[in-house]
Amino acid sequence: MFGDYLEHIGINVGLAVSGFFGSLLTVGKHKSWQAALVAVLSGMGSANYLTPVVLQFLPYAESSEHAAAFVLGFLGLRGVELLTARLFPEKQEDDTGADNK
Repeated sequence: MFGDYLEHIGINVGLAVSGFFGSLLTVGKHKSWQAALVAVLSGMGSANYLTPVVLQFLPYAESSEHAAAFVLGFLGLRGVELLTARLFPEKQEDDTGADNK
C-alpha cells in the first residue's frame, strides 16, 4: 500500500534504501544533525533519481542498480555536483573576471 504510493510519486524504495545506507557513511563528517540530515536526504534523493540516468551510461549495469544507488547515496550532493558539471559544463571565470573555457 504505502510502497505503491511511494512508487506512484516517483520514489523507488529499493534505490532510496540503498542510497540511505550509502549516505550513512558520511554522517560522521558533519558537525550538526541538520547537516547530517541534509546529507542523508540528498543521498537518498540522488540515489533515487540519478541511478536510472547513470545506468544508461554504463553498459550491463542494470543488474547492479542497487550498488550504483549505494555509491550515489554515498556521494550525495558532491555526486550531484560532479554529474551536473560533467553533463552541463559552464563557463568559468578566473580571478581577473575573464571567461575561460
